[in-house]
Amino acid sequence: KIHGEEVALVAVKNDNTDSHKLALDIKKLCKRKLSSYKIPSHIEFWESIPKTPSKKLLRRKVREVINSKIR
Repeated sequence: KIHGEEVALVAVKNDNTDSHKLALDIKKLCKRKLSSYKIPSHIEFWESIPKTPSKKLLRRKVREVINSKIR
């Protein structure tokens, strides 16, 4: 936690991929490439990520959903 915030990662995955193994692989990669405070403490896979009609990510919606699950 930095200033009361946590790093979370939301991704869309293929149906045939094992979520647990993929999350572990992502954490390993992050530990090798990123500073410790940038490593996601929460990884979640969704069927799709909400977007606007112009195909931009609805970051506020993603943030709301993740915050409700973490807290």
